[in-house]
Amino acid sequence: MTLSPVFKYTEKLAAVIEALGERGFNEALAVQKNAVSRLFSDLKEIIGDSSLDPSLESVLAPESDATFAQRYFFITLFTLIFKTMGIEGARLDFYARMNYCIMGTTAAADNLFDSEDKLFLPLKADGGAIYHSVLQLMCFERLAAKTGRCAIADGVLDEGQFAEIQKGIFDTMADIGSLEGSEEGGVDDIPSPSEMVRDVHGVRGGLLFSLATIAPSHLEASETLKMIGSAAEAIRSLGTAFQIVDDISDFEFDLSRKSHNILVSEIHHNGTAEERAALESVWHAHEVPGEFVENNAMSSATRALSTAVELIADSLASLDALGFSIDEEMSKELAVAFASTRGTPRLEAVSSLL
Repeated sequence: MTLSPVFKYTEKLAAVIEALGERGFNEALAVQKNAVSRLFSDLKEIIGDSSLDPSLESVLAPESDATFAQRYFFITLFTLIFKTMGIEGARLDFYARMNYCIMGTTAAADNLFDSEDKLFLPLKADGGAIYHSVLQLMCFERLAAKTGRCAIADGVLDEGQFAEIQKGIFDTMADIGSLEGSEEGGVDDIPSPSEMVRDVHGVRGGLLFSLATIAPSHLEASETLKMIGSAAEAIRSLGTAFQIVDDISDFEFDLSRKSHNILVSEIHHNGTAEERAALESVWHAHEVPGEFVENNAMSSATRALSTAVELIADSLASLDALGFSIDEEMSKELAVAFASTRGTPRLEAVSSLL
């Protein structure tokens, strides 16, 4: 799970943007695009040209507003939330730049855990995926530090405040990393679905999304702070929900490496006798059949997705005061909108059963 799942369908994206408020979203999008552009410019002061691939800039930061929104929907949504609260100017730019750094840092770390090579900086693809991810981690750490120095120079905050923000972000990342690390050798226990949502998805997805609210929680005045607190809860619920969605898509991968997965929990604790027997038959397998869920566990998958949809609906409803109007049906569509190419048919099939 990362902060950058791609929004698959442009027509659904347009409907969501309309519900969020098209004018406000487009203004937030402009802020986020400018933040990414500045970070790419800063990168040239951090690492030499021999390590950069300028041709990747237009891929990673598309000129098209729709394509950029598809690629970076969540961090743009966070910028929109802060902007709707009245936060603007250099402070809003600081949050937008920091959230791109957070997204890139956590994605690079996720690469190392999942043997992937997701790219968020225009770096040359030299040296293999592990080297590439480590280099991204090092670059994002330096970009975040430079972002802080610029914000201090602009009078947005002081050195002590930036140190507290960095510590808050790092402590939260450490909590997420601790959970990920605890699963490296696989897990033997299967917590109940409610325990899983609280202790696993609330950390892996919820805390991940809540990283976006740490900086404003330290800097905003009291009249905005209450709104930040409410938004933080909503954002954390969104992250929890999309981790559940991720579990349904990645069921076979998670099961093969024995990491926590809510669908495993649903089958184990609440599944039919047939579902439990099917799970038992592959529990010790090194490779799980590719369509296990479709063939054996659609009932449990429907319960898991229902939990995610309810979390999405509740979290967005709590943001009604900001003028957003996403109903339950659109929440169901959102749950499917960020699935991987592999996971999309499965989630659409499960969603049709809700």
